[in-house]
Amino acid sequence: MLPWGLVFLWLVARERITSLNEAGCSTKKLLWTYSPGKEEEFVLFCDFPEPRRNHFSHKSPHSPTPSPGSLPCSGSEDLTDVQWYRQRGDQGPVEEIAGGHLHMAQNKNTLRFSAPEMTEAGTYICKPRIRTLYSSRSAQDGACCAKIVLEVRPQTAAPCSTSAPHKQYLILGTVGSIHCPRLSCQGDAHRPEVTWYQNGRVLSEEKSNSILLDDIYDYHQGMYVCDYALSSNSSSWTARAVVQVRTIVADTKFKPDIVYPIKEILEVELGKPLTLHCTVRFGFQRDFNPVIRWYIKDTDWEWELPIFQEKSIKSTLEEEVIEYAVLLKEVTQSDLGRKFVCFAQNSIGNTTQTIRLKEKQGVVFLYILLGTALTLVGVLVVGVLVYTYWIEILLLCRTYKSKDETLRDKKEFDAFVSYAKWSSLGIEDPSPLSEEHLALSLFPECMQKTL
Repeated sequence: MLPWGLVFLWLVARERITSLNEAGCSTKKLLWTYSPGKEEEFVLFCDFPEPRRNHFSHKSPHSPTPSPGSLPCSGSEDLTDVQWYRQRGDQGPVEEIAGGHLHMAQNKNTLRFSAPEMTEAGTYICKPRIRTLYSSRSAQDGACCAKIVLEVRPQTAAPCSTSAPHKQYLILGTVGSIHCPRLSCQGDAHRPEVTWYQNGRVLSEEKSNSILLDDIYDYHQGMYVCDYALSSNSSSWTARAVVQVRTIVADTKFKPDIVYPIKEILEVELGKPLTLHCTVRFGFQRDFNPVIRWYIKDTDWEWELPIFQEKSIKSTLEEEVIEYAVLLKEVTQSDLGRKFVCFAQNSIGNTTQTIRLKEKQGVVFLYILLGTALTLVGVLVVGVLVYTYWIEILLLCRTYKSKDETLRDKKEFDAFVSYAKWSSLGIEDPSPLSEEHLALSLFPECMQKTL
């Protein structure tokens, strides 16, 4: 049963391909002229016919638009999700374009070619994907499609010196213009009318070979396509060129800035691996070619260290930050006397940052230092407490020292007599009843006997 199922699927797929109705498709002939050896892109747009309005209009018998009897694209289908087909030659089979092409990619209703090849020539047909799945082969289904005949030719004549490139840059906040390639070499009298597209959208107001911009913003960046009529060998074609436009800032006027390392001394442990990091900030340059390297500078000679890792830390419109790292498998004693230099350079100039390695002190020394500091702090705190509460400490000591006497004397009260000796001009009172005698002898004797 499995082989018969595969045969049935093959017949269904073959029927889908061979029964594609292209009689009512709008037809357009495009010419892709490329410069050999240069990177160029090309795109095909699935331009469906516009919906017909309710008024009479005269149509040329050679018009590529559908006949009055056929209805253009309408309904609920998504016209941005289409299916592309290709026919090689005039009588070749019509093949559905799926994924897996090296130089061809589909994005919604756009078919994009990343590199020019003569084999890409042929007939391309696009239809809404929902109509492809549920085709009724009606006149209306045939009208909702677009047929593009693509001719690919290499440019034989040498380009002129004023030919516009396919990659153009606009500086933000300034005045600029976007030029259509190969039309800038022609005089004003021979320049045809141009149809411009920006990211697939028609710029109806632009008809000349260049777009003038008074003030450039971010939204001016994108893919621009210019179409113009071209007659070749008694046949008329629509020549198409693709321009990739990028909005930028003005080139920097400064040398690179090394943001790390900042310190000139780096503590390391002998015998262990070490990774040296150098982080550099570069200003924007259109032709960006940064140079970063580490090298060792000894007494008599110097040499460069091999790269270990390089990565982008930050990338913006104005700057680029890059980290460059090298690896030392083992830090030796001889490394402590050397200079390690980070070197960074752009087209403006270069800058360097030098560091030296210093052996890291052991953990025991840290503990000793910490213990000494804590001891000094403790002694200081104890001294302050003793100085503040000296009287209380003295009384407390006297109390505990003489507590045995108070227990044996069988008395209910204790008395403490304090006497401050006073003397005026060194003359002492000779009388036997002086204050000193009363305080030191008489009062204690009386209290001992009476209390």
